[in-house]
Amino acid sequence: CWFDPYLPDLNSTNPAVDDKLAEHAVWLMEQFNLDGFRIDAVKQVTNTLCVDMRSKLSAAISTKLPFYMVGEALGGVVANVMDCVQPSMFDGSMDDPLHNTIVGTILQGDANAGTDLDNGAISDEATWTGVTPGALMGHFFGSHDTARAISLAAGSDVGNPWTNPPPAQETNVTAFSRLSLAHAFLLTYDSIPVLWMGDEFGMPGAIDPDCRRMMRFGGALSGNEQGTLTNFQKLGKAREAHVALRRGTRTRLWVDASFYAY
Repeated sequence: CWFDPYLPDLNSTNPAVDDKLAEHAVWLMEQFNLDGFRIDAVKQVTNTLCVDMRSKLSAAISTKLPFYMVGEALGGVVANVMDCVQPSMFDGSMDDPLHNTIVGTILQGDANAGTDLDNGAISDEATWTGVTPGALMGHFFGSHDTARAISLAAGSDVGNPWTNPPPAQETNVTAFSRLSLAHAFLLTYDSIPVLWMGDEFGMPGAIDPDCRRMMRFGGALSGNEQGTLTNFQKLGKAREAHVALRRGTRTRLWVDASFYAY
């Protein structure tokens, strides 16, 4: 692990280590009937490992259906993000720049949100889709590396996970409205929506490790949380039912400071 001294190193240039990592990925796929992986921190390993993982997973799939693999290279550097996006490696990469756009405009209430969101989408197309048209990017607004979406939307202190964490449950109604708007954009935008567990209902949390609180279900959800979850489920069903919400050309109909129609 190149970026933290307290985590053990695995020498991925050693073929035996490479094989073990790829074999474990195959085991996970088969054990849990998975149809895709998010591969963390791909800029910290050699491309050879990525190629081998793709090859071994593809060989193990008896149905011959495609197995979606998306790489993660936190930081938004184009070269790092796109380095692993090619047929011999991964289908796409986690889209950090659009993540920053969604957080800044929708969740944090940018005064010029509609226009800035549109500009972010245009830039996103030029940066990723224009360079690698076949890439299936992973679009997101929260992850295990970032403060929770609902806490950002509420304006909570997200920088002190140990001394001043956000409350166990958020009560700010405006924050839930912003989260639902972010859901709507994510599930009507291109490529693959990726959601960090708990963001479907509004799990609070500061930066890592507070963004990794234990998951809550059912009766443990507040009224606002359950309503947000129900709305998210409706969006998911709409995306499944209408191919135009997943593929094709997105046409801008109207853009101003507070409105974005496409």
